[in-house]
Amino acid sequence: MEIKKRILIVDDERDALKVNSAILGDDGYEVYTADNGLDELNIFEEHNINVVLADLKMPGMNGMELLHKIREMDQNAAFIIMTAYGSVDSAVSAMKEGAINYLIKPLNYDELDMVLDSIFREQELSRQVEAYRYAEKERANSVNFVGNHPSIKQILQLVRTVATTDAPVLIWGETGTGKEVIAQYIHALSMRSDHPMITVNSAALNENLLESELFGYVKGAFTNAIGNKKGRLEIADHGTLFLDEIS
Repeated sequence: MEIKKRILIVDDERDALKVNSAILGDDGYEVYTADNGLDELNIFEEHNINVVLADLKMPGMNGMELLHKIREMDQNAAFIIMTAYGSVDSAVSAMKEGAINYLIKPLNYDELDMVLDSIFREQELSRQVEAYRYAEKERANSVNFVGNHPSIKQILQLVRTVATTDAPVLIWGETGTGKEVIAQYIHALSMRSDHPMITVNSAALNENLLESELFGYVKGAFTNAIGNKKGRLEIADHGTLFLDEIS
C-alpha cells in the first residue's frame, strides 16, 4: 500500500497559504496549513506529515528554526524552504541544514510538482526497501517458532506489531513457555537488531548488585571498585535490554 501524501504548508502570508493549499489539494495531496511555527509543530506531530513546505522569513519562528525542530522530531520527513528573498547564501545554508530543496516565491507550480513527485517516489522506494528488509528478518528468524495454533499466530502478530516501535514491552507467561525466545524475536525484527541484546537475570542479583549491573560504576566508587565498569543500560544503548525474571 502506498504511503499517504501529507503536506504541511507554513506561511504567515494568509493569501499565499490559501492559494498553495488549494492548488496542492486539487493535485490530490492531503494538505494541512499553519501560519506560525508553533501550530506547525503540533500539526506535524499529530498527522504524520511527509513533506513540510515552509516560508523562510516569518515572525516568531523562521523557516530555518522550524527545520531544526522538525529534524529533531523526524529525520525522514522532507523539508522544502520557500522565500521571496532568494539568494545563493540562504539556499546553500538551507540545504546544508537538511532542506531537501529551495524554491523562490511566487512559486513555479510545475517546478513544485516535479520536486514533490521526486520526494514521494523516493519515500515510497525507501518504504519498500524497509518492508523487504523486515520480511527478510522475519523469514530468517521465524525458525524459532513451531506451531500453527491460533494462539501462537496471535502472539506472533503482536510481536510483529511491537517490534516496529520503541515502546517498552512486558512479556508475561509461565516458566518455560519461551519468554526469552519472544524477546529475541522482537529484537531480531526491530530497527535495533544491528546492536546487541543484553539480558539481565534479575532473580540472580541482590539489590546492590543489580544497581551495579544496570548502571555500572567508576573506579573508587566503593572498596572493591578497582576500575571502571559499564552498566548493562549503557552497553545496550541503541539495542535491546531484556530484564528476565523481574517478578
